[in-house]
Amino acid sequence: MTASKSFLIWTSALILVIAFGAYGAFLRLTVGFKVTALNDYYPWGLWIAYDVLTGIALAAGSFSLAFGVYIINKKKFEPLLRPTLLTCLLAYLTTALGLIIDINQPARFWHPMFPLFFQPHSVLFEVYWCISLYIIIQLIEFSPIVAEKLRWKWFYSAMESEKVMVPLVMVGIIVPTLHQSSLGGLFLIAPDKVHPLWYSPILPILFYISALAAAPAMIIIESNISSRVLNRGLELDLLSSLGRAMRYILLVYVAIRFVDLAARGALSYIGDARSLFFLVEILIGFIAPLLLLLPEKFVKSGKILLLASILVVFGVIMNRFDVLLTAWLYPPSGAIYFPTWAEISVTGMLVALEALAFTLAVKYLPIFPEI
Repeated sequence: MTASKSFLIWTSALILVIAFGAYGAFLRLTVGFKVTALNDYYPWGLWIAYDVLTGIALAAGSFSLAFGVYIINKKKFEPLLRPTLLTCLLAYLTTALGLIIDINQPARFWHPMFPLFFQPHSVLFEVYWCISLYIIIQLIEFSPIVAEKLRWKWFYSAMESEKVMVPLVMVGIIVPTLHQSSLGGLFLIAPDKVHPLWYSPILPILFYISALAAAPAMIIIESNISSRVLNRGLELDLLSSLGRAMRYILLVYVAIRFVDLAARGALSYIGDARSLFFLVEILIGFIAPLLLLLPEKFVKSGKILLLASILVVFGVIMNRFDVLLTAWLYPPSGAIYFPTWAEISVTGMLVALEALAFTLAVKYLPIFPEI
């Protein structure tokens, strides 16, 4: 099969998924909650669990890699910066779109920007502002790529200068650090409703560290996919360095989590019905990839790096779903939640939109260096 035919099939499939999800989004915006399985006990479902909590966590690669390239001068990672920035920008944009669909007030998305509607004591208000600011920062960081394509040399040179990029990256590190942790802070107001295996006063810290672990994992996965789809080389030396960083982050995360569980006496809950989800999450999603990455020879293996990264992404996704849904205690009789076809189709649409935009960007913009 030729490359052009594969590209046509891939983009056509994505467009079909987008069209189906657009119909689900239309029903959500016109019919309302009737097309969802949400209820008074489960007001947040698939859209918040995946499109917001998970999507934001998996988009942590941009600020962490930019920190390495521009702040600590690890220029060797520069070939990975553009595709990572593109992925994270698209993740944040689709998250914003998902929030608009979930809240179902598209005409009022701008309200928190004006003092009349400020809610400074709300964690969600802070998350809204941080996500909005970070999207703007990412658009500015991405602008030199477009300028290079359009051959705007003056604009490219100005934006790529350290006088512009270093302060921008520094702000771009602070802002996502705030909302990555604040998403965990949302659950601190419900200590009696969240299962002790997941509830913790340091939940914001755990959310932040797990997002940091997801950052190199997503970069490794994206590099492997792009190398296959676009028939380009794989930056194995760079990915091995990211694998070592991921190994230490996982070690810190697992250690902190078990120390926290032991300090709160929550380990005694292992054995109840919900602990199965906890064991799958922690053993497969965090401990297994940590063990895979401990031997140095495995870190240098592209297949082991990819497997470990997939497991980490699985662990982060399951952690966010568990905190939001599995860990929620004492539902009233009849209060259950399972996403409807409309919820699933909208989530599929957002993922397909991101994949289609990424595909078109790497085809028509200078995203990847020649390797």
